[in-house]
Formats: sequence, structure tokens, C-alpha cells
Amino acid sequence: MSSDSPQRATTIDRFYTSLQAQPLVSPAEIEAFYHEPINRIRGADNVSKLQRELTRVHDKRHFLAFLAGHSGCGKSTELTRLARAVVPTHRALRFSAKHEIHPASAKPFDVLIVMMIRLAEEMAKPEPEGLGWRLPEALTNRVLEWFHTETVTSTSGTHAGASAEAGAGMDGVRLGRRS
Repeated sequence: MSSDSPQRATTIDRFYTSLQAQPLVSPAEIEAFYHEPINRIRGADNVSKLQRELTRVHDKRHFLAFLAGHSGCGKSTELTRLARAVVPTHRALRFSAKHEIHPASAKPFDVLIVMMIRLAEEMAKPEPEGLGWRLPEALTNRVLEWFHTETVTSTSGTHAGASAEAGAGMDGVRLGRRS
């Protein structure tokens, strides 16, 4: 680790040396900074529960879990731990919606697009560093066809306005009732 990188604090007066805003991602960061007894404070090791569920449903059905918490509470760090724990059967693809999707114009569909891009990038890499797997050709063609198809819908309308006036041809003559 360079001198600019965080270092594990050994005393309370040096705690600031271990602070950083980014999640622990690399094995070296996890080793240096993750404190396993934190799970006693949380009440359980949620990563082991998630790992157990992922292993149980592998190749059987989909698995859905929701991980929530305030910024900096350790969600991404726990996901890093989970990704390391399930390496034999699963591969984690990491991306940051915060940094890769424009927040002012973000739509839920944008997350799916980024996920597809990351998956395609990983599949293009050779096996030791990537997934080493190719989509079936029929599925690839369906995805490409979907992205190549552009539908433009336009609407137009016409507005017709008319007015009518009627008169008897007597300019300046006022009609009224005689008393």
C-alpha cells in the first residue's frame, strides 16, 4: 500500500488513518480493514446467509435478495465478501450506478443496460480473467435484434378554425324594439 492509501489504525488517536469513502474491494483491502467481529454487533453474518441461499439455489431457480442501508454502512464491502465467498459457482460483475448513470436522467432501464454491457465485456475476455462463456447464438441474435430495432412514433394533428358572421347589409342601423 502506498503512503496515500488508508492504513489500519492500532490506537484510537490514529483512527483517521483507516478512513476512506470507497468500499473495500480488493482482497488486500478486505484483509487489512475488515473486522470480522462486527457481525456480532449486527447480530449475524448476513454474507454467510446469502452465500448459503445462493449455493442452495444454484442451477435451480432465481434468487433475489435486497440489501439496503445508508451511505457508508458497508453494503458494498459485504457484497465484496459475498463475491469472494461464492467464487466456485458464481461470478460477480461490479459497477457503480452512481458513477456510470447520469442521475438527472436515470431510468430503471439504464441499470439493465449497464448490466448487459458489463456482462458482454466480461464474456469477451479470455477465461482466466473473464467468464470464458458465450451466449447461445439464438439469444445473441434476439438481443442484437432488439437493440437494432428502432421504432419512431410521431403524432400530428390539424386544427381547423372557422368563424361566421351574418348581417343584413345595413351598416350603422340599429335594430331595436319600439316602445
